[in-house]
Amino acid sequence: MSRLLDLLHLFRVEVQSQYRDRQALLYGVLLPVTLYPLLLFGLMQATSISAGLTERIPSRVLLSHPPSWMKDALSSAGLHLETRLDLDNAGIRQRLHEGSLDAAVRVSSEEEKTVLQITYDSSQERSLEAEYRIVSCMESVRANRIIRWLRERGFRPEDLPSIEEVSVTSSRQMGGFALSLFLPGFLLVVATMAVSHPAIDVTVGERERNTWETTLLLPVPRAWIVASKLFAVVIMALGAVALNLASMSLSIQHLVSVLQVDALDVTPSPSQVLLLLLAAGTYALLMGSVMILISTRASHFSEAQSLVAPLYLVSILPGFLSTISTLHLDRTTAWIPLLNVSLAFKGILSHSLRGTPFLIHLLLSSLLACFFTAWASRAVRRQPLQEGAARE
Repeated sequence: MSRLLDLLHLFRVEVQSQYRDRQALLYGVLLPVTLYPLLLFGLMQATSISAGLTERIPSRVLLSHPPSWMKDALSSAGLHLETRLDLDNAGIRQRLHEGSLDAAVRVSSEEEKTVLQITYDSSQERSLEAEYRIVSCMESVRANRIIRWLRERGFRPEDLPSIEEVSVTSSRQMGGFALSLFLPGFLLVVATMAVSHPAIDVTVGERERNTWETTLLLPVPRAWIVASKLFAVVIMALGAVALNLASMSLSIQHLVSVLQVDALDVTPSPSQVLLLLLAAGTYALLMGSVMILISTRASHFSEAQSLVAPLYLVSILPGFLSTISTLHLDRTTAWIPLLNVSLAFKGILSHSLRGTPFLIHLLLSSLLACFFTAWASRAVRRQPLQEGAARE
């Protein structure tokens, strides 16, 4: 019982030391609470300004052999028209790339029908807007002509069958599907960032503060010391993930309410939050044990940061792979480390999580974390104490 109390005391001390660290508070608390609302606000403002400017700018369109009705329709749509009999393809491409022209329309007749060939540059925003305006204008003209033709022959538009679309997907399912497209990779990166600094601080940071040897001289097994440090890192990471998740969820809810998208419900349920934190906890346990193992071999803080930097790239790849629609957490992918975590996030958010693969993922991540923790404990046991610290 006394050994367990010693372990709990070590764990409490490590957690308190983490929350006294300014950088840990910056990356784990301050940034999650303030970063995403500010980014979302800036994105909304920039998007609205860009959309407003694009709508006010007239499109410059070059026409070849246009009938009079087409010129009248495009002119009424607010397009600046330039008419030429022949269009040089090379010259059009050059003007489109230079930005002096937004789109070109060539009118031709094929088998008793009129064909419009629209040339535009899809990499230019103004050119895309011009193509959209031309297509919308021509679709409106075609619809009006069809209605006129029907009325001339005694038909009414009301007599045509109407189309009704019925979706069985609820707003919560649709919101979960939307979140599952980008949030798994985001959570992996956030958890990795939340783990890296505390993992380095509890090892190399203590060594630079000259408290490492004092900690190792405590009358407890060194495996317990490493375990208490790892659990403190996991608690710090879970706090950062929870704050990031809450901040991101509130920001997206605000965006959905502003855009008035009723078909999306992006509010995670309590069960989803618990499962996300459980999956994030096992990931933090695994990644924290690896980073502690790496950091024990570093001589100073900057060296440890450079050694764990490749793990950021390793954590990004599963997030990209989870965007593949056909890739889900099953009894095969559950055995692939890191990818199983990203797919677990995806399954939780999209309401498609299966129990057995999720348990396999939790068990595998926990076993790997135990392996790396034992490896780190062995490395710590082999580290010699400094002579001054040993005399103390």
